[in-house]
Amino acid sequence: MKKLRSAFAAMLLLFISIATAEAATKPARCMLDGANVDDYLWELYQKTPKIDSHGEFGHKDRIAARRAKVSLRDYVLGRADCGVKKLAYKMLKAAEIEGHEPGVTTFFRDDFRQGMIKKGTRARKGWSFHGGSKRGGIAFAFDAVSRKGDTRAARLLNSQKFWLWIDEHPEYKLGRPYKNKDAPHVAPLDGLEYKLVNMRKTWKLARAKSKLHATPTAKKRFAGKVFNKKKRFH
Repeated sequence: MKKLRSAFAAMLLLFISIATAEAATKPARCMLDGANVDDYLWELYQKTPKIDSHGEFGHKDRIAARRAKVSLRDYVLGRADCGVKKLAYKMLKAAEIEGHEPGVTTFFRDDFRQGMIKKGTRARKGWSFHGGSKRGGIAFAFDAVSRKGDTRAARLLNSQKFWLWIDEHPEYKLGRPYKNKDAPHVAPLDGLEYKLVNMRKTWKLARAKSKLHATPTAKKRFAGKVFNKKKRFH
């Protein structure tokens, strides 16, 4: 009887350890008021054409997911911050009610996937708020576009209307920190990314004011420094 109990206890411990390991590797479900947020975002991701001015890019996520040895769904959403996903869920649902057809092209991108972006706007390796290693490997931003339209030109036009709608509805606590420089990029208004962007704007404004009020001699000295820097970097 003791041997049987010991064997049963050992099997139970093994089962618990396996279940714990699976729970540690499998992303937790992100829920909001009983709704599975990941299910909704995954559905939008699948429906959204992933085409920009440089061509189709959806295959890059599939390559990155295979490299990470996870499913495409777990790659795209598994390491995205649940709080940000909940905000996205609320905003995108509201956009649907108002007649938009919102879509999602990106949530998480690791350093490998980030390195696959050869053209256009991108963060330095490791520093992307989509999940760069130096940002903790968690996505705190996503890319949102419109799915409305049979052609890329039509979808771009509707995306521009959708992005304007996002700008006009800060009550959803999300915004586009880079505006047209990286139009689809959406992040929390109270997040670190927005704080850094605002700090950069404040610094540039202060620098512009200091140059405006500088003496002619100081302006010449500053112009000389800029000229020398340009010579060094070109």
